[in-house]
Amino acid sequence: MSITTKDIAEAMYSSIEGYAAYVVDSIQFSIDRDLTDEEQQNVYKTVEDAISKVTTEMEKVEGIPYSEVKAKALQDPDAMAAYLEAKRKE
Repeated sequence: MSITTKDIAEAMYSSIEGYAAYVVDSIQFSIDRDLTDEEQQNVYKTVEDAISKVTTEMEKVEGIPYSEVKAKALQDPDAMAAYLEAKRKE
């Protein structure tokens, strides 16, 4: 059984909380201070929105090779949406 785009999209969505925590840690390290609760909530919401947007688009398309999805999955959500749209038209 090969990995499908849907498998990847579901895994990305189920990993939002863990990924957002890594983003918070990365920001805190970069700015050398802890984020406020409000800042952390903003990061979590931004990450959730981005991954939700990407996974929604990914679930609309089947048959995209795993390597292509992996390379583009967490880039800019708008770039991913445009990429998937172009793939749909091929």
